[in-house]
Amino acid sequence: MRIRTKLLLGALALLGGIAYRSGRQSIEASLGRLFELQAFRAVELVDREVGARQRTGPAWASLDVLQDGPEAFQLALVDFQMPEMTAGTSRRRSRRTRASRPFP
Repeated sequence: MRIRTKLLLGALALLGGIAYRSGRQSIEASLGRLFELQAFRAVELVDREVGARQRTGPAWASLDVLQDGPEAFQLALVDFQMPEMTAGTSRRRSRRTRASRPFP
């Protein structure tokens, strides 16, 4: 091999190595930004969901059926799930009637 050919191959190998390193760094940077954006969006979605649950929690806690205790909640759940069994009864019962009924 002539010296000219060796120098040309050496220069091409050097340029190829530099191009490879530069391309690799740009791909890593691009993927890093992409992963960062996806992580940010996921955290934002979780934050919105948690915020929605925090807003609806007090509304659920203030419902009368939840304030009456677990027995009243179970009775209301049964009334909601099986309306054909409670068709003849009134939807509004006093607290004494609700609390005096045993668990279903």
